[in-house]
Amino acid sequence: MRKEFDMKVVISGSFRKYLQDIIDLKTELEKKGITVLKPDKIKQVDNLERPDFVKFEGEESMPQLYLKMQYLKAIEKSDAHITYNKDSYIGTNAMFELYWAEFHRKNNIFSRNARFNEND
Repeated sequence: MRKEFDMKVVISGSFRKYLQDIIDLKTELEKKGITVLKPDKIKQVDNLERPDFVKFEGEESMPQLYLKMQYLKAIEKSDAHITYNKDSYIGTNAMFELYWAEFHRKNNIFSRNARFNEND
């Protein structure tokens, strides 16, 4: 697929509640030629230490704080930040990431479904 533009985004949202929807949104954006910096993996693994914090394959031994910092760095490198807020729910981490994006003057986009529509 030929890229019409080179946009880099980060998707935040409640991975614990809506991970599959967020992965579907990531896939939809990538089909449109948009680079999704985070999440950069799609296969979830068990996080026995902190079941409330989602980890992906390859992140098993990485500390939670390190993974959060990687997310914030990706937001800084992005062109836009998308907050997936199905049912108007935004978790604590996603809210902090939204504030971080705002602080770094990123375009903040809210999506309530996994289909990204330019008219949303």
